[in-house]
Amino acid sequence: IDVDKIGIMGSACGGVQALSVSFDTRIKTIIMKNSGNFKNRPTSMGGTTVPEGGLNEIKVPMLYMLGNETDVAYRNAVTDFEEINHIPVAFCSGSTFGHMGTVHEPYGGEMSRIVIAWLQYQFRADNNYKKVFTDKKVQEKDYPVWTIKSKNID
Repeated sequence: IDVDKIGIMGSACGGVQALSVSFDTRIKTIIMKNSGNFKNRPTSMGGTTVPEGGLNEIKVPMLYMLGNETDVAYRNAVTDFEEINHIPVAFCSGSTFGHMGTVHEPYGGEMSRIVIAWLQYQFRADNNYKKVFTDKKVQEKDYPVWTIKSKNID
């Protein structure tokens, strides 16, 4: 185990739980799957609390990965993405599925492809995977069901 490459991911309520421990300096990236932080207000969803302004305290890159506008977490994740301006952050919305995403598809389906791309970029500094989040041509060709936006990714 490489303790310099620890990432956390949570789905729905688990996303808020992931945020609640994301301030641990051993964590190097956060993946929010079908989740958001309720407009940067305190919440106790999932049995834990993220403090007011907590998104501003995060120091590591984040990925928001959701279904389409029918995903119950969609609005919260959009608001989070819009408010985060101090760290690398990506927002990926799949057009063909809602809140549960592709979890029941073989190997996790489309959502797994995005997670793998993010982790390859974050932990292996693979610039080919970085393009998934920064290059519109790559997105249109290889990830057509996704709307992908990013900020602060050089």
